[in-house]
Amino acid sequence: MSIIASASEGEQRPETPNTADADRRILHSAPSDNSDWNDETWQAWFRHCERVHGPTAKTAARGQAETATAVPCGRAKPHLPHDENSDGHYPCPGVPQPTEPLSPERLAEIRDRVAAATRCPEAVVNGREDGGHTWGGSSFTHAQCELCRFSRPRGERVEETATLLAELDRTRAERDAWRDQRNQVFQTNERLLEETGQEQVARLLAENEARTVTRERNELRARVAELDRTRAETIALPSEWDCSHGPLEDESFCSEVPEEEGGHTPDKCPMIHVHREDAEKFAAKVDRIHELQARVAELERAAVEGRAALASLCHDLPDPGTAALGALWLLQQATVWTDSQPDEATRVLEQHDAAVREKAADDFEASCPEHGDGDTAFMDCHCPAADELRRKTDTPEGGPR
Repeated sequence: MSIIASASEGEQRPETPNTADADRRILHSAPSDNSDWNDETWQAWFRHCERVHGPTAKTAARGQAETATAVPCGRAKPHLPHDENSDGHYPCPGVPQPTEPLSPERLAEIRDRVAAATRCPEAVVNGREDGGHTWGGSSFTHAQCELCRFSRPRGERVEETATLLAELDRTRAERDAWRDQRNQVFQTNERLLEETGQEQVARLLAENEARTVTRERNELRARVAELDRTRAETIALPSEWDCSHGPLEDESFCSEVPEEEGGHTPDKCPMIHVHREDAEKFAAKVDRIHELQARVAELERAAVEGRAALASLCHDLPDPGTAALGALWLLQQATVWTDSQPDEATRVLEQHDAAVREKAADDFEASCPEHGDGDTAFMDCHCPAADELRRKTDTPEGGPR
């Protein structure tokens, strides 16, 4: 009965905050066979039973202590919770993390299984191996062992189960928050990519249209120059021609020259067929020149209309964007404005240049260490440069682009 006496003596010792931690360390390091326990281990065990199961369980444990030490199987080492981590939660090593969200029905099943898997204190004290000594009932807050009718006090092991479920809820909430944040980032990225793609397509279409018009205009001008050069070569008369008339004159000229004056009839003119072929070729080339000139004029009108439409669009929008302004500048360089109305493209580009100069002047003044706010000062005073930019903005010309 030295164990009971030691336990009674330990009952007089005041409970300190470190006593529970010390008892937990002693019981964790105790051997599995309770027959090898010393007095210090039994004292820690009695204090643990009193804290967990109340005074009734402690008295039952004392009354059966000697019987428990005689059980050869020796399964009396108490089931203790895992050591708490720094967050005050009990980790669960070896338990696989779920890959699918737990439903409310699944959580209820987990609670019932945790309640049913709790060993009866009487079975633990007596070292029984019978698996039937478990808490019954569907509620994990209050249950009873069906074999020994040992009632579990309300709240026993509830803290551990509640802590585990709270940790599970917190983890699921963090997972949902992270998932929502990730989805928002994905949606933002998709929207930005779509906007960037649309702007890129508009810019490429405008640039390609301007390049196409410019290329066709240059090709047509080169073709016209080639036809003019060919025409000049065709009109030149060879020195060995003995006919007194040129290739563009009608063959009736030969018939109008009397023979007594040294002339010749059309059927005797050696160059009459050459003149006719040259005249037909030249007429065909002239027709081709007229067609090409009409095509050039048509393309130039289309380019001017596109330039006017794009300029009107840029004027209506508060911020047309760099792509639209660049396309407008290309069309302005590729076309010549001949309409009597004012050139809207020139005015839009001048407004854009003025806005850029005004913003640059404001940035210079804001970053000036002498006249600015001082928070973003990183260079010498550039206020004269800002004044020069504003002066160019106020002038009609505005300076070179």
